[in-house]
Amino acid sequence: MRSKLLMILALAAAGCDGGTNDDPAPTDGAPPPDAAPPGDADAPPGDAAPPDAAPAPDAAPEPDGGPVDPWAGCPGPETAIADPSWPNTLRAAGAEYCTAPREHGDLRQDRTQKATLRLPDGDYRLPAGEDGGPFALPICVRGRDGALWRSAGAGTLRATRHDRPDRTIHQYALTQPLTDGTSTRPFEGRIHLVVLEGEAPVATFDGRHPSPFGDDDGFAFTLCAAGESCDDEGARRFDACAFDGVPAQRHHVRFDDGEVALTVRIGESPAGTEPAAFVRAEGTWDDTPFVVTDPWRLLYRPSHHHFQRDFGVLFETPVGDVCGLEIVRLDGFGGFDHAEAWTVDCDFVRVAPLTIRESTVER
Repeated sequence: MRSKLLMILALAAAGCDGGTNDDPAPTDGAPPPDAAPPGDADAPPGDAAPPDAAPAPDAAPEPDGGPVDPWAGCPGPETAIADPSWPNTLRAAGAEYCTAPREHGDLRQDRTQKATLRLPDGDYRLPAGEDGGPFALPICVRGRDGALWRSAGAGTLRATRHDRPDRTIHQYALTQPLTDGTSTRPFEGRIHLVVLEGEAPVATFDGRHPSPFGDDDGFAFTLCAAGESCDDEGARRFDACAFDGVPAQRHHVRFDDGEVALTVRIGESPAGTEPAAFVRAEGTWDDTPFVVTDPWRLLYRPSHHHFQRDFGVLFETPVGDVCGLEIVRLDGFGGFDHAEAWTVDCDFVRVAPLTIRESTVER
């Protein structure tokens, strides 16, 4: 028997189809007007790293050559606040999540808003009845620039319980403060815990992609931007980083100077655009092979139900003066009549347009 958990957390802010094309696509050589200036100038002010923030994901090692801990400064499990007599358990084991692709915005906004959320390994107590009290999870959220939002003391937890013939449903609402070292914001959450008859009231938070139908352990998270609600386009939603076990779709795209295979895993949804993760880019550019699996270097934005797909790839090591690729409006069924592509620099700014010679999708 397994426990099933759906947890929604919010930080409130003050078959193959394809084709070929050997005719160059017309272009005037200029990037479209929505190209962002270098340096992510559109990053929201609330995402600026405080002076004591951890290094960015691609920061150089420390002077002595030692590794940089990207989670340095985050609270440990001993800082959790809960009534030790509460009988239910939230168990964290490898609990780390990445921002999920959004249907709105563009790849540059996705890059600016990339973040990971982590809960340190440990057991955290939850009540079994209609009670609650002082509560805090040692949540830590890390932005692309290395800024950390971390737990900053006790919040509150409210609990409700619904008994059914074969299961008990526990629902929790929590609030707690998070800080980046210079300011504090409230963190809001919802926990839905289903305990089947005869099983222990333990749910595991282990980084897996949750089932949308509530038949397995899982989580979903939302981190709100400054001054916005969690329903606004600027909100960051979190899901599994790898989507292990979810079927993969692979786009194969060929250019004059190289080719790339783009692997995206697309889940299921009872309504709305399906959750997904862009997990791998592999190919060659100018006869140089590359493989990218780092979530910070893979960008993805779907249209509604993934009918069209935008991809961004930043190479681990530049190939000449090319740091990566941007490909937009690929058809989810393999077509590319409306697709465009560019090389990009290391700030993900478009450099030169590319002609797509062939595009197929493998399902």
